[in-house]
Amino acid sequence: MSDIWQPEYEFSEAGTESIRFRRQWVINEEDVTIGENWCHEPLCCGKWLHYHPDLIVEQCHFEEGRVFLLGLGIYPDRPRDRFVDMVAMKGGSPSDRLLGSIIDLAGMYVVIHVSQEEISLYTDPSAMMGVFHRNGQASSSPCLIPPLERDLHLDAVFPFGGANDWYPGSLCPFVGIKALIANHRLDLISGREVRFWPTQEIPKLDSEVSKETITALLRGSIEAYLNRGTVLLSLTGGRDSRVNLAAARSFVDRIHFFTIRTDRVKPCDLRVPAEFARIFPLDHRFVDAKPTPDWLRSLYDEISGGLAIGARRDILDGCLQIAGPDRIHVNGNLGAVTKSFFWDCRSPKRVKIGGLAKEFVSKPKPILAGVREWLDTVPKDLPPTTVYNLMYFEQRGGRWMGVGEN
Repeated sequence: MSDIWQPEYEFSEAGTESIRFRRQWVINEEDVTIGENWCHEPLCCGKWLHYHPDLIVEQCHFEEGRVFLLGLGIYPDRPRDRFVDMVAMKGGSPSDRLLGSIIDLAGMYVVIHVSQEEISLYTDPSAMMGVFHRNGQASSSPCLIPPLERDLHLDAVFPFGGANDWYPGSLCPFVGIKALIANHRLDLISGREVRFWPTQEIPKLDSEVSKETITALLRGSIEAYLNRGTVLLSLTGGRDSRVNLAAARSFVDRIHFFTIRTDRVKPCDLRVPAEFARIFPLDHRFVDAKPTPDWLRSLYDEISGGLAIGARRDILDGCLQIAGPDRIHVNGNLGAVTKSFFWDCRSPKRVKIGGLAKEFVSKPKPILAGVREWLDTVPKDLPPTTVYNLMYFEQRGGRWMGVGEN
């Protein structure tokens, strides 16, 4: 298993074109070359899909047009099944089959359905792969929808930059650009957005059944990722990555574990992974990250539109050392969004905007409006505890975590 730790990419400032907007995509009205070796697909209504060659793309034809899966989608309860196979199956209404295939799909992706006169985009469960859109254009990065102009009023009342800052609802710091809220479908031609899950009350499970179900889904996720490529699982001393390690216990002989090491990493985040690696044992390596060079940080910030902040920008050299075309990184975000289902909400009787916005240090009017916008999309009959969990899962998950993972 040691060959996995040999770098597959050698990049320098002189050869950055091949990783500019790596694994990104955009839909617009131009048949143009965006970057080196980018792929291009005509859609409908004069629209084109352009995507970076390293982006995983699956597509299929079915009764109601074409379907693209951009990114990696898996079925935790059916680890060997593939999305395009589920969509292409015969039987039942094609539209119901498409939606059913999406609702059960996990991972980091966007689904695009193209018919003769309509282009629909569906997010992944947490919108970990962002969908930004404006005037009939859509992209995984706001920087691929020019011209890009900062919303100076929003910047004035919400000086973005703290470790926990993010933008709720569809709010973006760029004039005219919106983020598609998780579990929504976007009709790209009309701009209409509709929630496709949840649309009604979620069946209630007791705590033990819930824990067993989540455990099975996490284990199934690890198995599904192993069926799709080489899995690298990052370890720290925190609970998030411990959740993932517990889910991976049955597969540790097939997984490569790593911990990025810098002089800013807390001692416990180095000591605990070393102990885990010794006890189980694990194929584990420490990856020493050098200070991020300006050219690499610039490429990263361009992809995220400057929305990814905090320590993630300081470990990019370590990430580049272990990058590879078929390597799948399972990180603490999976454990973090899973933990949201274990919140002690003390059986709240109603949903409060202040409770939904508790992660924000600064709460100016645009931020609270974004929170209310999200809340207005949620079915009214959901229990308050479910709404709080859904807020963490959809908003904290995609708008804060996901933007740093693209």
